[in-house]
Amino acid sequence: MKRLAAALLPLFLVACATTESNQVEEASVPRIAPAALQLEAMDGASLDLNEVLASGKPVAFVFWQTWCASCISEAPHVGEAARELAGEVQFVGVIPGPSESVDDDKARTIATEKRMEFPHVRDRAMVLSKAFEVRGTPTIVVLRPDGTVGYRGHGLPATHAELR
Repeated sequence: MKRLAAALLPLFLVACATTESNQVEEASVPRIAPAALQLEAMDGASLDLNEVLASGKPVAFVFWQTWCASCISEAPHVGEAARELAGEVQFVGVIPGPSESVDDDKARTIATEKRMEFPHVRDRAMVLSKAFEVRGTPTIVVLRPDGTVGYRGHGLPATHAELR
């Protein structure tokens, strides 16, 4: 068992080093179907992110869960970034998982309490999560107007410039 652990350690370290990078290689960037960007916000409003992208603004998808402690502690900072970048970047909260695994009321309450004052959508069928290859929360993915991913990370980037 010790030999197996010793053999797997270098592979684990390489995997960690590559997953912590926020740089996104263009060859690995997923393309999102336009229909996947026509969403209904949790408040019932229609949200067509194709129009946002066509206007030249990027979209910052904030994937989070109500039970995720890191998501909750990051939430006020994400809300602050969204307020600071209002008009430049469209933020969208994404709560993945089927209906039975997510309490929508709790999600709305947390979003309000943490001042995440931007639209939130439920990704019940995991369409966005799969398209952006989200493996855990929190994850922030910025979709540029040209349809490529400009940032992917498990939190806000060091500067807001990476969100634009």
